[in-house]
Formats: sequence, C-alpha cells, structure tokens
Amino acid sequence: MDKISEIKEKVGNIVREKGLNVTSISVQLGKNPSYLQKFIKEKYPKRLEEEFRKKLAIVLNIDEQELTDRPLSSPLLPAHMTGIQAVADSITRLFKKKDSVSIAILDVTACCGSGIDNFEENIIGQWNMPLMEYRTISTTSNPDNVKMIRARGDSMAPTLKDGDWVLADMSFRSTDSDGLYLIRSSTGLAIKRLQGSIPGHICIISDNPKYPPQTWESGEIQILGKIIYTLSAEKVG
Repeated sequence: MDKISEIKEKVGNIVREKGLNVTSISVQLGKNPSYLQKFIKEKYPKRLEEEFRKKLAIVLNIDEQELTDRPLSSPLLPAHMTGIQAVADSITRLFKKKDSVSIAILDVTACCGSGIDNFEENIIGQWNMPLMEYRTISTTSNPDNVKMIRARGDSMAPTLKDGDWVLADMSFRSTDSDGLYLIRSSTGLAIKRLQGSIPGHICIISDNPKYPPQTWESGEIQILGKIIYTLSAEKVG
C-alpha cells in the first residue's frame, strides 16, 4: 500500500473510532459535504488542501504530518509544545481568534411545550469563554454559527428542563444524524429530538413520555439549527 492510501485509510479509521460524521466535518471546515468522504473512499482528491488539513489534524487530534506524504516546512505544533495547550494555540492561529470566543445570546424562546414562536435574531447579550474551553464543547462548529437560546416547557424533560440553556449550531438546516434540533413548524418554535427513519418523513420525539411522538412530512418542518450543548439552569439559595 502506498503512503497516500495509508493516510486515507488512517483518516477513515480515526473518524470511525471517534464516531465523527464526515459530512459535518467537511461542511464545518469550509468544504462541500462530500469532500472528506471522497478523500477517504476515492482517488480524488489525492491530497487534502492545506487549510483543511491543518484544521482536520486538530479535529482528529493528530500531528498534521500524519495527513500528508510530503514533509511540512514548519510543523503545526512546535516541538516544545504538547497536549491540550498546543492544540488550543493551533486552533487560535487557524481560526484567527485571540484567546476567547463570544457566543451570541438570542432573543428567542424555544418553547419545548406549547410551541410559542418568538423567533427573532435579536442579540440581547454575549457569553464569552476561553477558546480552549469552547473546544471542549465542539471541535467542528464555528463559534460564529453558534447561538445561545433558552428553552421553555417540560416536553423535553429530563434532557431539558424549563429555563435551561442550549447552544445551537445554526449552520445546520437539515438532519445529518438523529439528535436534538431547533425546529419551526405550524405549531411554532421548539426543541425536539428528530429521527429520519421513514423516507420523506421525520419522527419528532419529546423526551418526556407524556408527550407522544409525532411523524411529520419533511417539508412540514423547518430545521433552524442543531443542538450541540445543553446547560442546566439550577437556582441556588
């Protein structure tokens, strides 16, 4: 097996071991949805483009040199740096951030119960966090696409309680896998668990068993984003 074939096989193996989605990685790192899949399975692209390769090395947590058969003129990670700090500094350079990210808080009520729609992208605040901390939440979602939204209602309990916060990646406008999504339907705005088990239809699931699952035609709902993180709101004292 030649070196390039070995690299393609290695990438495919790591992606599977980490349970990652090649389509999501391709899109979030700025390429078309099939880019990484074609690299792994097909002859072309023969080599990863440089910027994609640098970011993919961070996502897979491997040395960039392992993703190319050509010697790199300057290593992505300096020899004296190891572990989390090296990864964090590399991400900072690649995404042209300083040392923190700012997540916009939207004036939105994602009503998990009655579906009251109050969706207007008015930014009412910012949640700032260290870049390294953000990367423990997501290694693929561009922070510019992530918004903070408050959930209301009990239909998603115990996963989400009334008043909990979620981080939604608003670049997702279709389901790439089963999971929690921010959706709009004729009943309003809601956070629901979606499953695409029937072609042309989507099963909408409330985690609270007192709300029965519903099956809607795909065209009857609009996907506004995918939930990538939840934050529990617990009152103290």
